[in-house]
Amino acid sequence: YTFKTVALMQASTIVFPVGKKIFWQGYYTESDGGGNWGLVTSGAHTDDGGSIFTLADGQYIAANLKGKKLNGRKFGITGLGVVDELARTDIAIDYINNSITPRAPLTLPSGTYVYGGRLVLGIGGLIGGGRNSTFLDFTTNTDTVCVQYGDNISFDYQQGVTDVTIKGNLDVVDQAALQVLKGGTSSYMKRITCNPCNVGIDLDACFYTSFTDISLLGQFFDADAGDILVGAGIRGKRPLNNLVFTNVSVQFFGRPIDIYDDAIETETSNNLLFDKCSFERNSLPMRLRGCKGFVFNSCYTENTLLNR
Repeated sequence: YTFKTVALMQASTIVFPVGKKIFWQGYYTESDGGGNWGLVTSGAHTDDGGSIFTLADGQYIAANLKGKKLNGRKFGITGLGVVDELARTDIAIDYINNSITPRAPLTLPSGTYVYGGRLVLGIGGLIGGGRNSTFLDFTTNTDTVCVQYGDNISFDYQQGVTDVTIKGNLDVVDQAALQVLKGGTSSYMKRITCNPCNVGIDLDACFYTSFTDISLLGQFFDADAGDILVGAGIRGKRPLNNLVFTNVSVQFFGRPIDIYDDAIETETSNNLLFDKCSFERNSLPMRLRGCKGFVFNSCYTENTLLNR
């Protein structure tokens, strides 16, 4: 049996036998990308709006979500830039984290996704439809982080964040567009734009992570007028080890790189490689404190490197 939308399916008074295959052609409207199919099932359940849908007779549909990726549309994440998508995105991420094969990344197709709070990604990470077409809008977010990835994620899960633009809230002075935490090891961040933001990438005890084709833009300032910014393009808390930055552009920040932590004097950061990166139109020098074995290869910078 086929319904046009999830709402019509759940409102139907038809009593289906257990095991019946049910199709829906869209989530809110026909062909909106949220279509799927599932099997009628009975018993205790919790409707999460994506993997489980309660029917009018008390039975439920167990949705088919098998695959290498999980499309956010199937959990009612619209990408229309109208409503806050945080609650539904959190539900989809919880499903990935708790599924039997939790490696599947969450995919957000082309669109604008509004988030009024911190988005904590799960094991599978996040894949957008392209940084010129998938926009994560955090301009109403008052948290100090927009997108967080990697907290206590195992080495077995080498996922990351790719193909998105993150728009931060410049009114939150210390807000980071993307935060990669200590568990996010052996991960990759690719084809990401953070614009605008006060802090582009915030690293906390991060290991074996690569950053490729990243564009970090703060806010325009008038250097001739003596304006000085206080944010950082790449900010790190030691220890940071075996990180590779390739084709990363950092513009319009206070410090382009700021790895500095008075609280951990005994920790050092090792093997930081910056390859073909550019650091332009920032108002303060770089600062790499407690760093050993860092290399700048074919990079362009307008400021002096400090290492104290």
